Amino acid sequence: MTEKNEKYFKIQFIDAKKEILTFYAKSVNPSSYIGLIEVSNILFMDSEILINPEDEKVRKEFKGVKRTFLPLSAIVRIDEVEESKTKVLKLLPDNE
Repeated sequence: MTEKNEKYFKIQFIDAKKEILTFYAKSVNPSSYIGLIEVSNILFMDSEILINPEDEKVRKEFKGVKRTFLPLSAIVRIDEVEESKTKVLKLLPDNE
C-alpha cells in the first residue's frame, strides 16, 4: 500500500437546492468574472466497494465539468488540506 501526501482544496458551497455540498479540487483561483471563484481538477473518491451518498451527489452535479465558476455568495468555506491518500483495498477476489 502506498501513501502520498498531496495538497488540495476542500470546498463547501450551497447548491441550487439550498443544500451544502462538499467536494475536493486541486485548483481554486480568483476568476476574471467579477464575483466568481474558478474551481478546476475536481476530485472524486474512486472505490468499487464504498459508496458515499454525498460524493454521488457531487459526481452527478459536476459530471463532465472541466472547471466551474462558483459565486462568492454560495461559498461557505474553502480549506487547503494536506492528507495522506491510500489505495482502497479490495475485499472480494476478482473471480467472485
